[in-house]
Amino acid sequence: MPWWSWIVLWVALVALTLLFLIYCGFRLYRGFSVLLAELGTASSVLDRLSAPDLQPEGTDIRHFEPAVFADPSEIRSVYRSGKAHRQELRRVNRVARRIDRGQPVAVRDLPGL
Repeated sequence: MPWWSWIVLWVALVALTLLFLIYCGFRLYRGFSVLLAELGTASSVLDRLSAPDLQPEGTDIRHFEPAVFADPSEIRSVYRSGKAHRQELRRVNRVARRIDRGQPVAVRDLPGL
């Protein structure tokens, strides 16, 4: 093999290596730019989610307080009143649903009885 063929072979190998590195760099740049675009979208979504809701004046804003530090009898009464409220809402919904469907309503579900 003549000496110049080794030079041609090594020039071709180096050129192909450089082309491959340029191709990989271009793909890396495109992937990074897509990642930055997605990151911008995600940050805008998180900003909207973490933004405090504007409460109209006069509304009651309740803050979270762990039940561990509250009086047990107070927590029990809150639970029972909430349970009674939820049962009443279910009863009202059941009566309305049965009236809408034309079904008979149970006597115990009628208000005032």
